[in-house]
Amino acid sequence: MKILCLLKQVPDPNSVSFGSDSRLAANTARAVNEYDEYGLEASLQLKEAGGDVEITVLSIGSTMVKDAVSRGLAMGADKGVVIASEDGQRGSLQTARAIAGFVERDGFDLIWLGQESSDSGTGNVGPQLSVLLGLPFVSNVVGFELEEGDTALVTREIEDGHAQVRASLPLVLCALSGLDEPRYPSLKGIMAARRKPVEEVSIDDFDADAGDVTWSALREEERTVSGTIIDDEDPAEAARKLVEQLRERGLV
Repeated sequence: MKILCLLKQVPDPNSVSFGSDSRLAANTARAVNEYDEYGLEASLQLKEAGGDVEITVLSIGSTMVKDAVSRGLAMGADKGVVIASEDGQRGSLQTARAIAGFVERDGFDLIWLGQESSDSGTGNVGPQLSVLLGLPFVSNVVGFELEEGDTALVTREIEDGHAQVRASLPLVLCALSGLDEPRYPSLKGIMAARRKPVEEVSIDDFDADAGDVTWSALREEERTVSGTIIDDEDPAEAARKLVEQLRERGLV
């Protein structure tokens, strides 16, 4: 079984900083999107259960995303893929198109990614990818079990509890934190990751049209404040005026 785990590199939520242009500072620390790691952990547990499983981790972006791939390899994935894209304004559809092109080239039985990312929070890539590939799609995954044949029993988190569905492989799955907690890379895993193969390709190798998505600079919403200042030397008179105004507005 071949499993693809998508790992998005996002700004570290514990050390976000912005430059004078209202964009993320170049030295902002990066981390792997939390939900993506839950999908990788589920894949690693499936492999450790004794199945013939090969896990590939993939990330899209500049050269910095190699760190995300390296972490996935250190956790236990077998090989990594970096799709190079220096365009920081890449939309989710362009991302999904690039991943779909890679999946069509290599073929996978399971594709795991997070329900959403901590930076944009859109959760678009999973549904878009399933449509582009024509594969079944299950969101809000908090439980996964591989059954006999090419069928998976998937537990979803819904508004008033959980629901279970059966779906045929190949399958696109979006992970939530209800799955088992992702492991930390061990020293042995970090050392082993250096010997694992990492393929680097360009986003231009795939039919991944950017479309008309544009991004503006981050900005803080303007706030307007109005009020009345009672400036009276006599505290008793100031209090009387305050009570009168509160009564006029029906506040007391």
